[in-house]
Amino acid sequence: MAKFGTLAPGAPTLLVAASDAGVLTRRRADYLCDGVADDVQIQAAIDALPANGGRVLLSEGIFSISATILAQLTGSYADPYRPSLVLAGMGKDATRLTSANSVNGHMIQTDTPASELLFSIRDLSLNGNRANQTAGDVLRLRARRNYVENVGVFNGYDGGIYAASGPGGNTVIMVRQCIFNGSNHNIILDGCVDSIIDNAEMGQPVQANIYFNGGGTILVCNSYFWGGQTAGWSCLINVGDVENVMVMNNRFDSNKSHEIALPSGACNWQIIGNEFRGLLAGQEGNYDVINLAGSNTDIIIANNRVINLTGARYSRMVKEGGAGVDYILLLGNNARGGYLNGFHDLTGANNVIASNIS
Repeated sequence: MAKFGTLAPGAPTLLVAASDAGVLTRRRADYLCDGVADDVQIQAAIDALPANGGRVLLSEGIFSISATILAQLTGSYADPYRPSLVLAGMGKDATRLTSANSVNGHMIQTDTPASELLFSIRDLSLNGNRANQTAGDVLRLRARRNYVENVGVFNGYDGGIYAASGPGGNTVIMVRQCIFNGSNHNIILDGCVDSIIDNAEMGQPVQANIYFNGGGTILVCNSYFWGGQTAGWSCLINVGDVENVMVMNNRFDSNKSHEIALPSGACNWQIIGNEFRGLLAGQEGNYDVINLAGSNTDIIIANNRVINLTGARYSRMVKEGGAGVDYILLLGNNARGGYLNGFHDLTGANNVIASNIS
């Protein structure tokens, strides 16, 4: 069985060369771009792959995208652990795709889970050109399994990545070693399951770095989150009914709101071993590290620390702000100098255990 993120033996590779690629690269390319509407050549390469898939390799250089690239195939796939379509570049700094002005749509979009498509994208950068759009995500992923590795995702009008389950099944997404910056939400997970965000860097979203809505069994780990643009929007926010989430070994820095907000429906969240470095200057005492609103149950908050390098202290480590907060465990969190109004306020919560807070 192949590793998730690789192709079956014998799968074809088609090379698409940017207009500014080297002479030797352009000589051996299957498709040549001219710097205008390069999505046409990329789409032609995808459409030329056989039913069981293959790889489209983008050269070094800049590609101008004027319409949505549809990453989809037809056919059946015997091995669910092999992605059927790989879109790859030569590295985040070498291969760069940029949306032209007024595309007003997604840059790359996959098919729905019902198609069973397995999609992998890696080793390139995507810029949605947010300032010159009125709609659209950079990556809109609805394939059954999606693997995103070593990708830069910038300036989406709506989402940097929008991953959603839909008719025919659930969507799984694995994000590793990626950089996000400047989208409305850097990642939106809408009903996704069994998903991982690992070793990512996210900053300067207009609203949230990660926006959860439904689904569950999600791991967010070993990542760095910083600097939301809009006061009142948390770094990580759960809109509702997201279960079995672990937020572990991450660093949070210089935000304008709560670092983690769980408005409703969170169940079995574990927030463990994270480092919180202080609010953005001017936000002293306005927001909490973790804010729990209504109907959140079975929340473990353990072994986190606040070191407050920014000089703008949080109001509290944990604040309960609504009815229905139940079964909360606080264990081994470091509270030194990071709070303006005390460690926690859980007066309306039930079944709270707080221990070993230093």
